[in-house]
Parts: sequence; C-alpha cells; structure tokens
Amino acid sequence: MPLPRYRYPSDTSDLEWALLERLLPTPACQTPKGGAPEKWPRRRVVDAIRYITDNGAKWRALPADFGIPWRTVFGYFARWAKAGALKRILDQLRRRLRLRRRRCAWPVRVIVDSQSVKGAETVSTATRGYDANKHINGRKRHLIVDQDGLLVDLLVTPADVQDRDAARILLARLHAEHPEIVLVWADNGYGGEEFHAWAQDTGLIQSRRWFTSPLVSELCLGVTQSSTDSSSASPRTRAVLLPATTPSRPTLLSCSGLDCPRL
Repeated sequence: MPLPRYRYPSDTSDLEWALLERLLPTPACQTPKGGAPEKWPRRRVVDAIRYITDNGAKWRALPADFGIPWRTVFGYFARWAKAGALKRILDQLRRRLRLRRRRCAWPVRVIVDSQSVKGAETVSTATRGYDANKHINGRKRHLIVDQDGLLVDLLVTPADVQDRDAARILLARLHAEHPEIVLVWADNGYGGEEFHAWAQDTGLIQSRRWFTSPLVSELCLGVTQSSTDSSSASPRTRAVLLPATTPSRPTLLSCSGLDCPRL
C-alpha cells in the first residue's frame, strides 16, 4: 500500500536531503551485526521530525498524512539523538555556514548566555522553577553560540538554576567536545570569585584581567555587529579571562555591552 502524499514548508529539499542522509546512523541491516530492514523511508521520518520542530507541536499532533505513527517517529528521533547524529548534523551545518562566510570551519571564540522561558501548564514541577530576577516560572535555556549566533551547545534546566551552576556543566562539556575553543565571552551573571576559582582549579580557565568591552548577551538572540553600533554602548568594567597558553583550555571573558568585536 503506497504511503500518502504530504507537502509542508518544513519538508527537506533534494539538496538538503543529500546533505542530511549521509550524516544519519547506518541502518542496522547494513551493519556487521545485521538487522531487519527499516520499514519507513528515512526522508519521510526526517520530514516528520522537522514538522514537529518547525511548528512546536506535540508528537501526538503529527499529521496523519505522513503515514507514520508518531511513536515511531519519536523512536527514530530518540535513537538518532542517543547515537549523536543530531549533534553531528548541527556541527556540520555550522561548519558549512562558517565556511560560506569565509571563517574558520570550527569556532575558537564563543559566547555563553541564558534565557528564562515561561513554562506551559503541562510542564512538570520537577523540571521547572522560578527565576526571581526575571520573575518567570518555567525553564531556562543555557546557550553557547559562536560570534555569528550559530549554536554550539545547549543545556535546559529549571529557571531557578543559577547561570554559574549550569556553566560548570557546559564548560566541562565544551572542554571535552571542542578542545579548539580558547575563549568564552559571558555577562556578569557568570562572575564571582567562587566560580572563577572553580574554573581555574579544574584547568578549564587560567588567568584573569580587567577589560572594557561592549555587551554580548544579545548575540545569543541573533544580534550581530552589523545590526548594532557598539560605540553607542556605555562601557563598563568587567572581568576577562585571557587565552591560555595551550589551545585546548578555554578562557572566560565576562562583559556587558551590546555587541562583541569581530576578532
């Protein structure tokens, strides 16, 4: 029985599928261990996942014209995520965009920031919290992006988790997965002697000096240097952790202003 036809704006183009297909895990039937052939076309599964992501819908709300049970689509998504396929796709997409902009394929300078988001009524109390500074009850997403706002890493926590606590997880993971990164910009939420002492004791960060530069927190929301005038930002004094002598140890630069200089 042929599968039903579907057409949505989130569907992959032929060019997109040519890039994505080779980044997905090898089907079990083609591995040395062997396995049953996959029942559903992978491109249709990817289109279903993209539909859910693009529309912010529940898995149960997957349209019937995809012809695949929503539990099956979620199963593919969970297995591919566990196998590291989604991270691999993200890294390769960021690499292609950076090369198109005539940058180094892999970023060596990144920005860390967070944003609290109001949680829906369906969000459980175990995964939500109250951000007293922003007066938001929900979750907080902690982002690491490059200088163009392209995502490098992400961590989602209850909104009451402090930025410094989440940064301990993110910086350790960043150190392990991206040893080429040597500089990390952050706002004053990541300050404090205790956090800096922890970073230096763990070898993730080495030295610190004082520096004046513009704010970079807006960059996580897509603001780039071309769209803002950094000279209009009021300068403040903030801590900067200078690059380490070995490129495998990132350094933390805390600043507050509107834009990050393109180094």
